[in-house]
Amino acid sequence: MKTKLIIFLFALSPFASIGQNITCSNFCITNIALDTNLSNGFDIQITIEMTGSNSNFANYPHVSSLINSFGDTIASGSLFWFGQIGGTTQDYPVTLLPSAICTPNFLGYSAVFVFDNDTCTLSFPCTTSITEESTNNSSVTLFPNPAFDFLTIQSPIDFSATPAIITLYDQTGRLVKTIETTSSNINISDLPNGFYTVNCRTAKGVWIGKFVKESW
Repeated sequence: MKTKLIIFLFALSPFASIGQNITCSNFCITNIALDTNLSNGFDIQITIEMTGSNSNFANYPHVSSLINSFGDTIASGSLFWFGQIGGTTQDYPVTLLPSAICTPNFLGYSAVFVFDNDTCTLSFPCTTSITEESTNNSSVTLFPNPAFDFLTIQSPIDFSATPAIITLYDQTGRLVKTIETTSSNINISDLPNGFYTVNCRTAKGVWIGKFVKESW
C-alpha cells in the first residue's frame, strides 16, 4: 500500500524557549474515522485534542500505531506534523496493515502517541478528561480495592434512577468490558489480574477511578 508523507511546517522558534510541563494527560482522542480522501495515501484519521494554552507546544507529535480492542496492531503512522499547540485538535493519519480488519466505530481502540521524548497510550473513547458536570471524585469510592469477584461503586448518584454506562480499561488503555447497569455492583470475576480504569457515565456526568483486580 502506497504511503505518502506530507509534512506541514510550524514556526518553532517562539516555542523553543518556553518552559512547559506537558504530560500524557494533556492529550485525548476525540474521534477515529476512515479517511475518505484516499488520494492522501492514508486510511484512518485519528483526531487528538491537546489541552492547555497556546504557549504549550508538543514537538514532533505522531501516532506510531493504532491498536484494536483485542490488542492487535492494525495500523501504523509516522511524523506528519512538527508540533501541536495547546487548546487545539489535530488529525493524525495512519495506514492500515495489509491484513488488518477494523470496525466502523473504533470503540475500544487505542493509539500509541509519541511527542517530545514521551510515549502515551491513548484510549478511545477518551478517558482522560472529565466533563464540567462530573461528580466530585472525593464523593465516589470503589471497594473493595483490590477487588476479587465484584466491585462496588459508592456514589451519591442513584443508578436505579439514573442508569450508568460503565467501561473498564486495562493498564494499556484497551477496552475490556462495557456494562449498562442500574446497579452499583459490577461483576469483574472474568477479568485477569491487573490494574484497571473505570469510566462511569450517567446523565448527571462522568466519573473516572482506578482499581486493582486480584484472585482469591
